[in-house]
Amino acid sequence: MVADATAIGAAHMMCPMRRRSVPSRPPFADLFGREAALARLGERFAGGARLVTLVGPPGVGKSRLAAAHLDTLRGVETAWIDLSGTTRPEELSARVAHELGLRPSWLDTPDLVDELGWALEGRGALALFFDESEHTAPFLGRVLARWLALSPSLRVLVTSRERLGVAVEAVVEVEPLDREAATALLAARAGLAPSAALAELAARLDGIPLALELVAARLSLLAPEAVLDRLAAGLDVIDEGRATLRDALAGSWARLAAEEAEALARLAVFEGSFRIEAAEAVIGEGALARLQALRDKSLLARSGARARLYAPVRAFAGERLDAATRADALRRHARFFAREAADA
Repeated sequence: MVADATAIGAAHMMCPMRRRSVPSRPPFADLFGREAALARLGERFAGGARLVTLVGPPGVGKSRLAAAHLDTLRGVETAWIDLSGTTRPEELSARVAHELGLRPSWLDTPDLVDELGWALEGRGALALFFDESEHTAPFLGRVLARWLALSPSLRVLVTSRERLGVAVEAVVEVEPLDREAATALLAARAGLAPSAALAELAARLDGIPLALELVAARLSLLAPEAVLDRLAAGLDVIDEGRATLRDALAGSWARLAAEEAEALARLAVFEGSFRIEAAEAVIGEGALARLQALRDKSLLARSGARARLYAPVRAFAGERLDAATRADALRRHARFFAREAADA
């Protein structure tokens, strides 16, 4: 049974509340080319949204954008909660309670989600920011919807590779940087002047900020032209000795169903963008549902009327394409475009 407001107030008296003007979060460097996205995020909340999910592929800069929005808030208590390793709603509640400095007696009750929802209402203006959330999607949306219902003053921002799928959710898709911003980021991090080679390198990495950051570290040793030559060998020039982008991609891969993983690997035979009909021909039976699942998990990008894989995703998926499946995918690819040529 959920305790009433009087009981919750008494529970709060058992420990001091912590009011913060600065969130407990990891430090982030400055933004490049995110002015429009930051404005769009602010407009969602200003327009009445109370739960906004920043959705995008691994390494696209969702956490940095969330941090930039958080820095614009005034007069609001904030808390940054990293959900890495969280597997149950009870753990989620315990992490939030810990971050807010709550140690009430009801922390061990079976109604922890509802009890904490009432406690959040007692905090006044409060913004919660949940990072690394994609693996909690099966329960996070349900818990947040309950807290928002119990605490009208609460606002929530989530970073995830997929939507939470609840009615109260507003979604902002975080796209890679455009070529100009990506080149500026790469040049700034490498301490170099912008150049045609850096612009080409930024384009080859599809404007993914994490990939750009990692390549910038290599530019203290290698010339941009040398890095471009090495990119053809895959992600090693970026990730060698670093548990970063490759680990993030591996996490996304591990959460795919077997048929979704095979579909993603097959799509690695495409260079650049492709029509959905071509992708269906290469994947085979059940292709449309698998393509939708990959899109929902931010592993397949839409490019106008076409689709494509971001360069780091394509390189990672291609490494997992066994010889037999690659040969079949290439045969299907060739047959599709041969029919297209014959029809033309």
